[in-house]
Amino acid sequence: MNKLLLCSTLAAIIAVPLTASAAPREQGQWYLSPKVGYGWADESRLTSNGGYLGLGLGYVFRENWTFEGEFGYNRYDSDVGAGQPLEWRQLSVTGAVRYLLDFDNAHPYFGIAVGAGRNELVGSNSDEWGYQIGPIAGFEWDISDNGAIRFELGHKYTDYDNGLIKTGYWDTTATVGYTHYFGAAQRSRPEPMPASPPMPVEPPPAPAPVEPPPRPLPVSITLNGVNFDFDKCTLRNDALAILDEAVRVLNGNEIRVEIAGHTDAVGSDQYNEKLSQCRATVVADYLSGHGVSGAKISAVNGYGESRPIDTNDTAEGRARNRRTELNVQ
Repeated sequence: MNKLLLCSTLAAIIAVPLTASAAPREQGQWYLSPKVGYGWADESRLTSNGGYLGLGLGYVFRENWTFEGEFGYNRYDSDVGAGQPLEWRQLSVTGAVRYLLDFDNAHPYFGIAVGAGRNELVGSNSDEWGYQIGPIAGFEWDISDNGAIRFELGHKYTDYDNGLIKTGYWDTTATVGYTHYFGAAQRSRPEPMPASPPMPVEPPPAPAPVEPPPRPLPVSITLNGVNFDFDKCTLRNDALAILDEAVRVLNGNEIRVEIAGHTDAVGSDQYNEKLSQCRATVVADYLSGHGVSGAKISAVNGYGESRPIDTNDTAEGRARNRRTELNVQ
């Protein structure tokens, strides 16, 4: 069976969409990832399979994009006896670029690894370095705010040239490990403006006529379930039922509402304001297009990250802050 097919199959399985959006891997984070696994040797090596040990150190250089350096060690056919196949030991030093998707606690990913491998044929003078390249695919499953269980499948080509034999080997490795994230970058906030000097004291004005008490603050209704794909303002199919219920309520009552969009604190202030305004406009267009009178929509505003209802230091808090609200006037 072609080993490349194993990689394609795993990538297809882990890319199946789940039910809810999750927080991304944030720019500025570092992570450490020890792992163990098993390697299937290329048939051309004339050997059998063996264990694998690896240690990766990575950096999130852009949201959901990581660069990872890894040291790995394969030992093929460690129980060689008389008349048995050859025994290979392979040391790898690679760098990989990965892109992770966000589906609830699962983060499927794919990428490519490039580096160098040292192939040592035990019992001979063959100890050669050659370049390595190949695809990787896997997924991480969050078990805490900073840690995830990791499964990965890699299919790498290693060039081999000892002067007499010039060839290459396609080896496949499956690993399981743990990824610990730390050191997220903290975005600086602008310094507050200095307080203005006090204005001159003027004589108190004449008593004003008694006015009716102020209207109560608007009632805020969060449209739970109206979710958007990452970095987009296109309505998802699972949001339509909630918006249809909002259409029914608005058409059945004499009320006016403000449609307000909010984001979490990931990204710049200007970008988040623009994204939240786009999402609020999409909701307003859907309500208007399904029979809600324009007179019932008093305003459509995007507030970006300026009005959080929870902390932005955890994945759960950021998920609550990404919301769309109807504020009853």
